Amino acid sequence: GPAAEHRARELQSLQTLTGREQLAGNAAAAAWRARRAGVRLSAYSHGLLLRALQTPALQLILGVVNGHVRLEVAEGPPAGAAELAAAEELGAGRAGEEDGAAHNRGPIDLQLLQGSVEDAWAQAKFDRLEREAAAEADAGAGSADGATKKQRAALAKAAADAKAQRESVAANRMACEIPLPPRTEEESAALASELDGRVAVSPSALPSALLCTFVNTHASLAAAAVALDARCVAGGFADGSVRLHDLGQGGGAAAVLRGHEAGVHGVALSPDASLALSCSADGSVRLWSRALGAGLVAWRGAGPGASPVWDVAWCPASPAGHYFATGGADRALRVWSVERARALRLCAGAGADVDAVAWHPNAHVVAGGGGDRAARLWDVRSAAPLRTLGGHRGAATALAFSHDGRCLAVGDAAGEVAVWDLAAARRRAVLRGPARPDPVWSLAWSRGGEGGGVLAAGSADAYVRLWDGGAEGGAGRPGDPGPAPLAAWRTKATPVLALEFSHRNLLLGAGALALYRPRKV
Repeated sequence: GPAAEHRARELQSLQTLTGREQLAGNAAAAAWRARRAGVRLSAYSHGLLLRALQTPALQLILGVVNGHVRLEVAEGPPAGAAELAAAEELGAGRAGEEDGAAHNRGPIDLQLLQGSVEDAWAQAKFDRLEREAAAEADAGAGSADGATKKQRAALAKAAADAKAQRESVAANRMACEIPLPPRTEEESAALASELDGRVAVSPSALPSALLCTFVNTHASLAAAAVALDARCVAGGFADGSVRLHDLGQGGGAAAVLRGHEAGVHGVALSPDASLALSCSADGSVRLWSRALGAGLVAWRGAGPGASPVWDVAWCPASPAGHYFATGGADRALRVWSVERARALRLCAGAGADVDAVAWHPNAHVVAGGGGDRAARLWDVRSAAPLRTLGGHRGAATALAFSHDGRCLAVGDAAGEVAVWDLAAARRRAVLRGPARPDPVWSLAWSRGGEGGGVLAAGSADAYVRLWDGGAEGGAGRPGDPGPAPLAAWRTKATPVLALEFSHRNLLLGAGALALYRPRKV
């Protein structure tokens, strides 16, 4: 279960110790020496244990228990396996909430940035709709066989609605407080052209999807990413290579980029797909040029002692990236700039490896999650903790912010997706798949939707499931089924490692073909 996975990570860390002098620098060893493990027993079991430990042969064991174990006596008869699992889930949830109680009540900037290309595009669209509706109303009133009173009222209402939407587009925006390179006119025009082709996606109008499948790579593909324009797909492999496939050229031949000395665990393409990032178990992060097919920069030793780096993510607020975040085995999230040799911010406080990272749309907040079954949010400006969202049933394996900036979806190794209301630090919904779930590897929110839009989740069971992003439920007691998925799409036996919605709301995915028959839902 999730607890066993967490203990396995700690044991792996302890296995690296070879001498007494290394104890002080090992976080897992320090934690084990400082804490008293809690053991919950029934009154009957507690009595049997104490009687056994009071025998002369077990006096040393009694001393160890008194010094390092916290015995908790539960009322009532001994619990079964199901009751213990439920209590563990609820206890983990309460622990996560208590750990983050101090800063979960603090302020957090969730507004989108003012002056964005998308806001200007939306305002122009509603302005056009307002003028067209007003013109039709005027033409109907002045024509010989003029429109009926009811028709003119409908046109006037449409014009008023368009005006209200236009005025509300840029409401509740914040000024950018971190230096971001400005967009060029060409970049703004290209994005506006993509937005012109956007299709509305909602629970009643599901998206189309494109899945990029790597063949003969199931045992070696560890990470994948798809460009927002669907013209490039990147893969990170266990042999340390990164491969970039140009889908505009058929996707056959790939640029193979080598430089890592160990397996690649994370890849990311910049918003304009001109650059790629990769992170590896060798402790390095590398920047690659898609045009040159070569490496540009290598950041080595991204953590103390070159700790493995598990995930990397570009800042979404700049077309060419500029900033990126990494999470690794040193239990820290770092914020970097492509123009600096060292990390700009070190965000600490995670209780285990940071396995997944994500950026808020406003670029002022970053999130990380991992083996401690919690997701944490930090302020990019100060590296201060903003939220601790705990109580997940498994290690956090995927993170995704909604495009309105209000929610964070957290996928875990137990196959659940928790949707958090960030302002209130409240778990709004828990989305569950089949009775025997597999880990959730990827998450993506649709763009431009009302009330959260559609949330897509890709899992190890080779399914893509779609959920109503605005749904609530399932966050109560264990056994509450929660909202049902809108759809469950089975791939051709491909565990889905990456998901992303393009600016036009085409759902893009990637994974490796696995030669097994996926389990039926």
